[in-house]
Amino acid sequence: MTTASTEVVSHRRQEVQQAVKNACDKLNDDGVDPRNYIEQLAWLFFLKAFDETEDRREQEASFDDDAYRRRLNGRFRWTSWARRTDRPDQMLEFVNGRLWKHLRTFGESGDTRPFASDPIAERFRRIFSSVRNHAQRGANFARVVQQVDRLHFSDETDVIVLSELYEDLLKRVAADSAGYAGEFYTQRHIIRAMVEVVRPTLGERIYDPCFGTAGFLAEAAEHVRRTTGTLSSADLDALNRDSFFGIEWKPLTFLLGIMNMLLHGSEGAKLDLGNTLERHSQNVSESNRYDVILANPPYGGKLARELQTNFHNPVGRNRDPLPPAHHGDPRRRRSGCRHHSRRRALPRRSGCEGPPAAAAGLRRAHDPVAPGRLLPALHRREDQRAVLRPSR
Repeated sequence: MTTASTEVVSHRRQEVQQAVKNACDKLNDDGVDPRNYIEQLAWLFFLKAFDETEDRREQEASFDDDAYRRRLNGRFRWTSWARRTDRPDQMLEFVNGRLWKHLRTFGESGDTRPFASDPIAERFRRIFSSVRNHAQRGANFARVVQQVDRLHFSDETDVIVLSELYEDLLKRVAADSAGYAGEFYTQRHIIRAMVEVVRPTLGERIYDPCFGTAGFLAEAAEHVRRTTGTLSSADLDALNRDSFFGIEWKPLTFLLGIMNMLLHGSEGAKLDLGNTLERHSQNVSESNRYDVILANPPYGGKLARELQTNFHNPVGRNRDPLPPAHHGDPRRRRSGCRHHSRRRALPRRSGCEGPPAAAAGLRRAHDPVAPGRLLPALHRREDQRAVLRPSR
């Protein structure tokens, strides 16, 4: 990189950092609790990034002379309502009223019905039925939107800086809100260490059954890019669309995870909103089997007793608060352990105990193992830390 280009990148980095800082300052001026900064910025980032993605898809379709119908069009497009900063009160009224209602019912009413079977429709409904706009005053809200509009999710420098800032915000919120909403933040060095042990590779299906803010999936994506060398366009497409999978129960955390993956260049990750524990361990289809499992199941959540019948526990009933033993579906809420199952897909799950810092990795063995039989090897206790010896 030349000196001139380095200076350009450095200058842009400072601009992005300042934009996010300014947005946080305006949220503070509006009386927004610091714990809610990340929620407020996440849904704004999401809609801005989604608008840029729709622009790109529209351009790609035009190259092939294909028609493309935008999901959010007209007054609901980011570029339509987010530029009304000269009328801040009207902007806030529109967002809280019409835009929120439109997103909560997307695919179920009006001209959005053609998108009823589109996965993004349910994603809109679930997210915007749970998150909220914390802005109270139009003027401050308009200034926050103005700062977010300065960001470009299609620009590599912006995305790199935003991913760093986003991770830092997640870390700060977790530090200030220990146990808040039953969520935990897994430290970055633990994530990186576990991914290095697991060593996911291009072509493997990587799964987190309780992905939270998607820290392990994002780090796995970075690891694959870093260790694979030059990637062809086909490789990049496979990495984006067919490599990363996950389920998360809480809509807000789901949104944060989606944004984290997008900021790490994996917008095509197949992330679902749901409860992993509701899926019976004996009814796992081939499409729900994975090569590598990274999971950080929490142990403080309370679940309906009937869900326990979904999983075979060879150790004895209720002996330990373990995650389920199937296709990688440990599902509580969030806390600390990661796993992996080597080469070829088969039902796997993570199992670990202890505080959020506990971590373990699981790779699939070459020969299938009954999911239930995996439990004894996974739930050993040693100073409250999970112990696992991966198959070689």
